[in-house]
Amino acid sequence: MVNKKIYNRFSIPYQILTNRFISQRNYSSSGFYKCFGKENHIAKEEYLEPLRIFEGVKLKEVYIPKHIEEISFSESFLDAELIKITETKACFHKEFEHVLFYFIISMVKNEIEEYLKLLLNLQKNNQNAIKITEEGDFIAQSFFWDSLTPKFRSIENYDIIFHFLARSNTAFFSRDSFGKIEIKLGRIKKILETVQCFDFSKINYR
Repeated sequence: MVNKKIYNRFSIPYQILTNRFISQRNYSSSGFYKCFGKENHIAKEEYLEPLRIFEGVKLKEVYIPKHIEEISFSESFLDAELIKITETKACFHKEFEHVLFYFIISMVKNEIEEYLKLLLNLQKNNQNAIKITEEGDFIAQSFFWDSLTPKFRSIENYDIIFHFLARSNTAFFSRDSFGKIEIKLGRIKKILETVQCFDFSKINYR
């Protein structure tokens, strides 16, 4: 079972890697990799340590065979290792951010499915207060949304789900200055489909 400690070990490096204001300024490109010198945040051992479980793992080894047949990546691109760490730099495959995102999703997939089901049931029973747009977005006013917190907290690992969807550079959840809550239900459904393309059974994060 995933807990906050395990989640943070991977979500913090993910947030650093995907923060365009911090991590993207001082890297060099080398073949299929983005390489960061040791002066960079992401190259510090406290953030690299949990990611070492991906050392020696090739990109093709985290995809299911059917997905490999469907994508147009070259064999050499698929055959490249996800990360390479030396004494002077840390290099990440150009697909690593994508892989790490779905690795985290795979940890809490069941809980996200439960959250999605609850959201749809709430909308069905409160159609005047909650709307679903043509684009599939979930819209609610904050005064009503805040009253639903006890229902959400009945979901195991809700704090983890909420953090990843709303506060980790993923932009699935937003609250504007007028108190409108917007959740990208269509995108959430899509990631639950896409995570099926990955096989992390050989990655031991415990």
